[in-house]
Amino acid sequence: MSSISLKKATILNVSSKYATVIINILVTAILSRILTPNDYGIVAVITVFTNLFSILSEMGIGPAIIQNKSLTKSEIDDIFSFTAMAGIVLAGGFALLSIPIAIFFDNNVYYPIVMILSVSVYFNTINMVPNALLYRKQRFMAIAVRTVSICVATSIIAIVLAFMGAKYYTLVIQSTLSSLFLFIWNVWGSNLHLKLRVDFQSVKKIRGYSTYQFLFSITNYFSRNIDNISIGKFLGNECLAYYDKSYKLMMYPLSNLTFVINPVLHPILSVHQDDLNYIYRKYVDVIKMFSALGALIQPICFVCAQEIILILYGSQWELAVPSFMILSCSIWAQIIASSAGAIYQSINKTKLMFQSSIVHVCVTLILIFACLFKFKTIEGVSIAVAFAYILKFFIEYYFLINKGFGKSFLAFLSGLIPNFVSIIFTTLLGVFLCKTLSSVVMLESAFVGVLLKSAIIAVVWLISIIITGEIRILLEILGVVKKNG
Repeated sequence: MSSISLKKATILNVSSKYATVIINILVTAILSRILTPNDYGIVAVITVFTNLFSILSEMGIGPAIIQNKSLTKSEIDDIFSFTAMAGIVLAGGFALLSIPIAIFFDNNVYYPIVMILSVSVYFNTINMVPNALLYRKQRFMAIAVRTVSICVATSIIAIVLAFMGAKYYTLVIQSTLSSLFLFIWNVWGSNLHLKLRVDFQSVKKIRGYSTYQFLFSITNYFSRNIDNISIGKFLGNECLAYYDKSYKLMMYPLSNLTFVINPVLHPILSVHQDDLNYIYRKYVDVIKMFSALGALIQPICFVCAQEIILILYGSQWELAVPSFMILSCSIWAQIIASSAGAIYQSINKTKLMFQSSIVHVCVTLILIFACLFKFKTIEGVSIAVAFAYILKFFIEYYFLINKGFGKSFLAFLSGLIPNFVSIIFTTLLGVFLCKTLSSVVMLESAFVGVLLKSAIIAVVWLISIIITGEIRILLEILGVVKKNG
């Protein structure tokens, strides 16, 4: 598969992703003014558990189907039938979980919420195979249309429910309908068939690859959710709501940069799974691009934190501003490191990916509990989480570059130094110039404020990448200018 194919696939994925981003931002802006922080806090607690069951439902099967090109039609049907049976077990288990959740958080509202979301668990499980087949066949246009269509449909329903006074059920029903619509779309025309008798040899065929993928997903889940669980238990739902808003906002750049290209990286690079040098060269280009963009996005999020919160969520969410500022300090490191998973998968190193996640989750747990009991605030937890993600960058790439590719870790890091310098330069000068602007001009509109500040930071960033020479590298990767030599 050529690099042109990667570009085309990325363009399709980018188009659908950013269409849904715009829709989600608009819908979130509407819902945040109708629903209360307590409504969001209640759902945020349950989201921790639905995310866990989403991982359990995948079982590493999706990436394994994409990676293993030797699977036959009959074997794929066997795996599909296995997920249908597993879905019933997982959905039933999740429904029973409503009892300990309600007791643990001392709130009976979780009984009906968990029951409704158990339907979502079932469809997420049975959807693993048809969804993986779309990526395996590289049907990125169908995926793009599907993503936007389902987003529009569920968003309209959510807004109607919110205006009808459905409160937190708005978010619960939106999530459940999304999983249902996704399954119907994916399975339609997939030519998959359920079998009454499953040949488990088909499942065993992908077990080696999928097991470590699954174990990685479990450890990654805990590293990304222990903060929510801890805040919900020790600081309460309202504090969790503010933290959750700031965390999700920090995740927007990841969701809309690395998570855009990650789904197409694995299907395309897996074709070259025996050529590590080819994959490494392509991946370094991807990292260079993400690094340069991260050096722009991180300072904007840090400097414009208050304006961004006010525009998207309204004044009732101002308490989320400090957490968002702190978490934004890890955006550059996360934008780069979050793309590593697709590369581990492409080079058949899911065991290595799992090992790196074990180290990271241990570091994360220590930092979160230390800061939680020391500061007893969401800002304290935010400091721990931001620092943990920065450390993850170094942990992840030591394993991937040194052990996965057999390349020099220090040489890899040295290539990112110009962008790191750019971040420091852009942030410090950007803060100074924006504070100077605020002291001279009264910016009454948050929208005008974020535009002016972003423009200032963008100019400073552009100057920094011109000085460091990174602008030519970025233009070469994008194909605007030809590479030297």
